[in-house]
Amino acid sequence: MPPRRRDLLIEHLHKIQDRFGCLSAPHLVALAAEMKMAMAEVYEVATFYHHFDVVKDGDAPPAITVRVCDSIACDIAGSRELLDRLPGLLGPNVRVLHAPCVGRCENRSGGGRRSESSAARERRESGGAGSGERREAPTAGQPNINIPISTW
Repeated sequence: MPPRRRDLLIEHLHKIQDRFGCLSAPHLVALAAEMKMAMAEVYEVATFYHHFDVVKDGDAPPAITVRVCDSIACDIAGSRELLDRLPGLLGPNVRVLHAPCVGRCENRSGGGRRSESSAARERRESGGAGSGERREAPTAGQPNINIPISTW
């Protein structure tokens, strides 16, 4: 069997994170072996992108992670205050993180949608798992919420 296409590494990382909620060392080792790539290459890509949750063995991220855009436009619009307020509003079982621009400023409906791979997007758009209207608050079924400040 020929190795999997290297240009699909990010898509495979998204599929693993969509399925398991994070990327653990065993996931990265298995993917590197499957793709016939060096483990260091897979790890470098997975840790370069802020929206992948690379965890140590035995660790797992909280069931819900909210990422608040902290780009210049969102910072001016109040993302720092939102970052300060959200932990108290959402409670201790929700992780609130700053995130680089999520690129949804022009689309107010972007708030509340989780970061998704093209496979997850296809399922959502075809009416499969993940479809539905915008949610106002994160739920256990939405492990990663990206919030452009323009939606608040």
